[in-house]
Amino acid sequence: MSVATLPEETVRRVQELGRPWGGLPVPRPRFEGASLVNVAVSLLRDLGDESPAGPLPPLLPEYGLTVDDGDAAVLVVVDSFGWNCVEALVSHPEDPVELAVASLLAERAHPLTTVFPTTTAASLVSLSTAAAPGSHGILAYIQYLPQYGCLVNTLRMAPAYSQIPPDLFKGPSFDPQEWVRLPTLFRRLGTGAALTERPLVDSGFTRVLYDGAEIQGHGSLSELSVHLEHCLERQDSQRPRLIMVYWSALDTALHLEGPDPRLMKRELGLIFHALAAAVRPVAPRHRVRFLVTGDHGHIETPRERCRLVHSDPEWVALLARPPSGEGRASFLRAREGRLLELRSHLSAHLPADWVCLETRRLIHDGFLGPPPHHPELLERFGDLVVLPPRGATLAYRPPGFRGPELAGLLGGHGGLTPEELLVPLVTFSGEELVSRVP
Repeated sequence: MSVATLPEETVRRVQELGRPWGGLPVPRPRFEGASLVNVAVSLLRDLGDESPAGPLPPLLPEYGLTVDDGDAAVLVVVDSFGWNCVEALVSHPEDPVELAVASLLAERAHPLTTVFPTTTAASLVSLSTAAAPGSHGILAYIQYLPQYGCLVNTLRMAPAYSQIPPDLFKGPSFDPQEWVRLPTLFRRLGTGAALTERPLVDSGFTRVLYDGAEIQGHGSLSELSVHLEHCLERQDSQRPRLIMVYWSALDTALHLEGPDPRLMKRELGLIFHALAAAVRPVAPRHRVRFLVTGDHGHIETPRERCRLVHSDPEWVALLARPPSGEGRASFLRAREGRLLELRSHLSAHLPADWVCLETRRLIHDGFLGPPPHHPELLERFGDLVVLPPRGATLAYRPPGFRGPELAGLLGGHGGLTPEELLVPLVTFSGEELVSRVP
């Protein structure tokens, strides 16, 4: 099967967004109007938020995103839906559903950058608050949080490198706004619903993301589809104007199997089919505007290309705390007065294609968004960021740690290759989805 190729203007835009930025060897998130965060700013504008605007503008007009009065906006975040998924499906659809979705993507998918680091924690909080990571302060899967005095797994809300059950920090008096001191879209709009996976419904991180929303759990795509239908078929006075949907199965598969185009295509075909099934009974009576995007892309990470920090005692001795961040973007904090030694050691022992950047330079050059920045940003981040080259990762295991084996995942993200940074935004009406996807 074949389908029309992506428009030349779309291909040109992909190339432009993926170019190195400002003399550095990596591209930068485009918070000026072409990033995931700008999608959230546009939603606030169109759904009637009248509070003072933040430092970020809405999406550039070329994206054509508008939610009209009376529309329900359904923002679907498919974890690991990178631009390479669009290219795989458009170029080689393999069944009638994939062919229909490929045709829709060829016409309606526009490239965006996500945020840096290119990881779920930073991206989802950015979407939830319409703020860049430098402002909301959730930077990575593992990061230092001064109020706890330790490295924290932000998704599990528990100390990193531990076997402690999740949500240790979610006590009886847990307040989501103590973690992210910015209101969510749901708080600003005073309405909304969130559909997420059942094991995540009552987690601390979910409560941070969807603070102020009605939260519903699902265990399969069919259940997600039915729950979305129920949300959309409510009477106008009870129907939420904003519905956020989260689906993680693609990310899990790509981590375990690597970025296999067949996995990407098949999963996307199933997702769009489920969305069409949800809106089919509703579309004749209610107006729905879909926005489908991803939190980051994915890249192949062969096991043999994982470098182990703990195998280098001299390196470890120069660190004030274990590395944090992501395997594809590692944050390093030097011991007091030893930053130059750390830089010298990295220069001497890392291959030439590994990129080591000062955190202050990244912040100054806008990789974490414009000011105002979180007051703990530098403390949470560290002194240096190490970006392994394409396919390589960095890992650390504390002495005596009994956690899962390192370097076991065949796909990863977090860094600044175009595959990790570029995601699509696909917008369409409910009626259009029903008419095009079986």
